[in-house]
Amino acid sequence: MKLIRPLSLVAAAAALLSPGLFVGASQDAAVYVLAGVRLRQGLMPYRDLFDNKPPGSYLVNAFGQAILPWLDPWRVAWLLSVGSCAGSALVLYALLRRSVGPWSAWSWSLVGCAGAAGYLTALGGGLTETFALAPLSLALWLVGTEPRNAKRSLGVGALLGVACLISLECMPAAAAIGFGWALDRGSTRGDILNRVLLVGAAGSAIVLAAGAWLVATSAAGAAIDQLLLYNAAYRATGAGPISELPLAVVFLGGLAIPVFMELRSMARDPSGSDRLSWISVAWIVGYAAYLAYQGRLFPHYLILAVPPVVLLSARGVEPLRVALATRNAAQSQVALGAVAVSVFALSVFCSLEVGSMALAHQSSLGGASDQTAAWIKANEPAGSSLFVWGYDPNLYLNGGAVPSEGYVFIYPLITPGFGSEARTAALLDAWRSHPPDMIVEVDCTVPLNRPDSTGGDTRTYDTLEPVRGFVRAHYRLAVSFGSGSAFDDIYVLVGSS
Repeated sequence: MKLIRPLSLVAAAAALLSPGLFVGASQDAAVYVLAGVRLRQGLMPYRDLFDNKPPGSYLVNAFGQAILPWLDPWRVAWLLSVGSCAGSALVLYALLRRSVGPWSAWSWSLVGCAGAAGYLTALGGGLTETFALAPLSLALWLVGTEPRNAKRSLGVGALLGVACLISLECMPAAAAIGFGWALDRGSTRGDILNRVLLVGAAGSAIVLAAGAWLVATSAAGAAIDQLLLYNAAYRATGAGPISELPLAVVFLGGLAIPVFMELRSMARDPSGSDRLSWISVAWIVGYAAYLAYQGRLFPHYLILAVPPVVLLSARGVEPLRVALATRNAAQSQVALGAVAVSVFALSVFCSLEVGSMALAHQSSLGGASDQTAAWIKANEPAGSSLFVWGYDPNLYLNGGAVPSEGYVFIYPLITPGFGSEARTAALLDAWRSHPPDMIVEVDCTVPLNRPDSTGGDTRTYDTLEPVRGFVRAHYRLAVSFGSGSAFDDIYVLVGSS
């Protein structure tokens, strides 16, 4: 039985992520996989491939691909995702076993696994938040167990540095875990300062090592441009997280009552609550503030809210579970338990419905994309250059083409505050010297030749008319796939195949 519960968590993670094996990588995950492929080819992120994420996920993919070179790069990313989600669930199980019963610990760990690996949030795996779960969870385990010494301080700092190098969304969690480790009842100011310095030094060393690598490979300037300037412009165009709040309520609302019960217990007896509970509260509050600042709340952002919410929920409901198990619960406790179970069941049902809709949508988009990738493989030499007018990085992975001028998606050219006539002119100058072999138009708020079927987006900025003119003068439409908004139009250079 001791092995069955942990193994079942691993199996659950694999089962929940299994749609990724059938529908393929999500658009974001495909970018990170592609970056890993390009790294192994000797090319650098930012300098040779545009993206606005820190380099950790690219390195994770490249490392996995180097270990498993015989596997398709996406399947490598999927396996790494299973390992990260399963590892996080196992850490939750180990931590909860210290405060609740074994079946409760397993059940709540399974809830955490479902929240982190379900298609609604994980989209089949490969996302930065998915990879970041592993180092964050390991850091949480170090904080929640003994002993407390300098080596552990360095370990906590290094793991938090790795997590932030994978996903910037980890910064609130890293702050909560780092300070939660440093602050301790009975510690002297010297002890606290020493832990803060050790955690900060280890975390900074990880980040500085990555920075030195970018400087040494002449990618630092491009990294600043994409990580700072583009992200600032991208944040400024956010519609605000309010539009996605209903989804967050559907996903996390089922745990609201257990979390409230733990918060009430902590308020009544602050000294009776341990470090992990207070870290979880700080994590949730800090993350909510971060997302409000970013102005966006995509479903996959909720992955990083799963560990603290599950920890608080398990601890909050444990006294009620014990009372019900011993048949000493008052009627009010029984009623509260019934309401909590009902709300949780409704939340699970709604999450499954929304997740199935997302899966169906991804499957519909994959048809035209798969046909296009197959056509590219059959009609163009391997390594032909491609520019996707829109966002479908899977075409590079599945079609064997390379991004023209490093652009994996069109957003840098149309984002207000970042896209400009100068950037458009630079792209056009590069194309005049080395035009891409193919241009594929997919559905986009700033279309190439197709009418805009998205209804337009006031947050985009269109300076691309000179590029359209170049395409019309030098390219011909070779073939189209799909219909409606799920279409791919393939343009090839005149004189090409």
